[in-house]
Amino acid sequence: MFTLEEINEEVMKFNKYLSCNIPDITSFEYSDTQRYYGEVKKEEIVNGLYIIHFSNLLNNCVESYQRSVIWHELVHIYDILWMINQYPDTDVSTIISSYSEAHATEIQLRYLLKITPIQIVNRGKRYLPYKNNDKEDLSVITSEYINQSIQFAKNFQNSNNLNDFKSFINNYCYLCGYMKMKRKADADKLIDYVHNLFPQKYQKKLLELYNNIITNNYLGCGIIYSQMIADAMEDLIFKTQ
Repeated sequence: MFTLEEINEEVMKFNKYLSCNIPDITSFEYSDTQRYYGEVKKEEIVNGLYIIHFSNLLNNCVESYQRSVIWHELVHIYDILWMINQYPDTDVSTIISSYSEAHATEIQLRYLLKITPIQIVNRGKRYLPYKNNDKEDLSVITSEYINQSIQFAKNFQNSNNLNDFKSFINNYCYLCGYMKMKRKADADKLIDYVHNLFPQKYQKKLLELYNNIITNNYLGCGIIYSQMIADAMEDLIFKTQ
């Protein structure tokens, strides 16, 4: 468990790493939840309340992973502030739920791998601390993103729970965050393979989402995310008729 001073030391390192200037965290809290390891709320950030919400699950993780979760949430704060400044008349929630999840995962992995913001991941940089493991292979982590995304897509077909659908997209965005660290040709090749593992009805939109994330098309990410959620809600309505 961190102190506020320790968290803001990470803010200082984060600002130096990305050459940015996000504000200090004003407070934080831990709760008994399994929905996330860390979370920030857009409504709090836009009102100047820089609060990070942590899960008590984090206490079971190695310290470097705990710190990486801080960085993940700092990326969300950075993206929220940047997006509302760039697009003041746009609800950026869908961009945060899509592009920002990929961006935050990318920076979190870079932090754990101890590489620069632009360095391409190579075979010499494959091991990193992850959750409660001091040394995990990066391929195991990316496989987790893929498998969880596929599982949540399947869950949605049975549960009719929109949260399962959102978790499906979230985990796919985590995977795209890793893709942003690879050579484009290598990332494209892996994504082409991964898409065949998903239900065909989602494949086209997932590819569009990937391309928008890779090219930093923020508004495009938000549009695709909105369309996928709308399609999922339409499916739910159809099933209940």
